[in-house]
Amino acid sequence: EVRWKEKASACVVIASEGYAIDAGDPLPRRMLDYGSASDSMLFYGSARRDGNSVTAQGGRLACAAAWGGDLDDAVAKAYARCARIDAASLLRLR
Repeated sequence: EVRWKEKASACVVIASEGYAIDAGDPLPRRMLDYGSASDSMLFYGSARRDGNSVTAQGGRLACAAAWGGDLDDAVAKAYARCARIDAASLLRLR
């Protein structure tokens, strides 16, 4: 069953530094997630679970999605979700 919400949504791509010019980043990096919120989700790209942590590798590492009352609110919440991610050499794209 599909359910719709009357809200705006936004997504911020979390990519390797240098993406998209140098998308062939060979270095795996541990992605530390310091918490979610009821109005956001994190979707991982080329990643694997390593015990209790996630290791990602490549150009596009993850995507932070959020929703809010309007587009500005959703964008702010998506960037706030990004701020709770820690990994080496990240680039955040709107």
